[in-house]
Amino acid sequence: MKHVSRIMAISAVPAFVILNLHHNGGQYYLDAATGSIIIQALIGGGVAVLLVVKLFWNRIKTSVRNRLGGSKNREEPPK
Repeated sequence: MKHVSRIMAISAVPAFVILNLHHNGGQYYLDAATGSIIIQALIGGGVAVLLVVKLFWNRIKTSVRNRLGGSKNREEPPK
């Protein structure tokens, strides 16, 4: 049974590709809701990146400081 399902899956992929390559030149339509969803996804992605940077800021700062050769604790010399 496993062999039969594998053969069906392998033969279905080329058929799917061939059927989807046939294009009748129709027009595509994007309404205002689709555009707003795309904008919301871009804004959400940007906010997610900023949140990750905020959450891991100390790790990022320490990593950059170590790569540049600085010490963790920069103390003033005694006067």
